[in-house]
Amino acid sequence: MGYTNFGRYLWNPAELIVERLNGSEIGSCKVVGKKLPVSFSDAKRLAEDYLNEVDPEIAVGVGLNPSLRKVALELASSNVISFEVPDEKGFKTQFDLIEGNEIKVVKTSLPVSRIVRSCSIERNLPLRPTVGIGSYLCNVLGYLVMSWARENNRYGGFIHVPPHTDLAIKVGLNNFLSLNEIVEVIKCVLEETIREI
Repeated sequence: MGYTNFGRYLWNPAELIVERLNGSEIGSCKVVGKKLPVSFSDAKRLAEDYLNEVDPEIAVGVGLNPSLRKVALELASSNVISFEVPDEKGFKTQFDLIEGNEIKVVKTSLPVSRIVRSCSIERNLPLRPTVGIGSYLCNVLGYLVMSWARENNRYGGFIHVPPHTDLAIKVGLNNFLSLNEIVEVIKCVLEETIREI
């Protein structure tokens, strides 16, 4: 699952990744890509619906972080949202919980050591593990995916991607990767998770 475009970021590489990988096969697994709007209420509802409808062995959320230079494999997510820049429906908050009434943190269930060893060290792909998921909408998707995966004994996590070349040129950023490079990293993450299974 990946978010669509928002604000001045007219082409969200997360959306393009979902479009490119949807319907493809990696190993013996079929990829089902779903897009999410940049809206807290809609993204939360749709993400939960998609997870229950598709019931995947591996669930991965993807979102844009405009400041990144490498793809970031997020290690954890919290049940908290806080953002002063409104979503596309105008919603903003200084503090809310994504669900329930307890502040908690959930870890990724993706095989991080295996992914980093194979994708980053051996293949030298632009990937690094991080704990910087933040508290905006990417954290919503990260928390829902990681929680769902833990509760259902599946593999789940969240990946932040940097701007791709076209977006960086359009909005004047000097940090970017080509879309092909970003897709290669995502595919490597999925390949290594499939091997782990």
